[in-house]
Amino acid sequence: KKRKVKVEPLFSNGFDPERTRAFLLDATARARSIAQILAFCKNLGLYGINVDFENVFDEDRDRLTAYVEELARALRGKGLRISVDVTVVSDKPNWSACYDRVALGRIADAVVLMAYDEHWRNGPESGPVASIGWVERSVAELAALVPPGKIWLGIPLYTREWEESLADGAWKKTGARALSMAEAEARLAANGAVPSWDGDAGLYYGEYRKNGRRYRIWLEEERSLALKVALVERYGLGGVAAWRRGFEKPEAWRVLEDLRKGPKPVRMGEVKQ
Repeated sequence: KKRKVKVEPLFSNGFDPERTRAFLLDATARARSIAQILAFCKNLGLYGINVDFENVFDEDRDRLTAYVEELARALRGKGLRISVDVTVVSDKPNWSACYDRVALGRIADAVVLMAYDEHWRNGPESGPVASIGWVERSVAELAALVPPGKIWLGIPLYTREWEESLADGAWKKTGARALSMAEAEARLAANGAVPSWDGDAGLYYGEYRKNGRRYRIWLEEERSLALKVALVERYGLGGVAAWRRGFEKPEAWRVLEDLRKGPKPVRMGEVKQ
């Protein structure tokens, strides 16, 4: 706030579907939460709230929408904003169908598309966190449901190092760890791996082998970010969000600041990993 940043804290459900269902079914709890949020906004001089409810039972979709509408009504009554985070459209239970994107696009001031975790930590395969083709398809799908000007493109400032072991003559994923931009580049350099540009993914890729295992990294850096940020203008989106501040290299700010100089704003850190 001292730097004139309009602060909108993230309000999370802790990724707990059972607790979320109990909350959404309890009118008293919902009303209490709204009263507490309004008090926080007043006492802390906030600009609004970012709602990040993830891993919600698909059957609770309408309840989640109704709660967001209750909260939005209360916030707007005090001149405050509300933004809502949504995943990309998929068939993964509890991670996609729980969002009524059309209704949320009508209710919220902004809908943040978490366009990352294309390949997730506990998934079956190694791969990019956010390849450019996958990100653009995700943007196009959401833009068919939500006014593009309300969409904020969520980009990753992290990547993952994938560990693979040989099994029956083929490499199989056995582990993954999240890395910041600098950590990923340092890991490749320390193991003598020189990354090369993967045009299909829109990312630099590097790998190395150690103790009989293969380690693979698709890097996020300024070139890959520039490809993603270009989608904001191409689709007329409202801006960019990112998870999270502190994972980026200083060079990443140059890409984001170039966007900031134009008509589209940038926010950092309100999207969950």
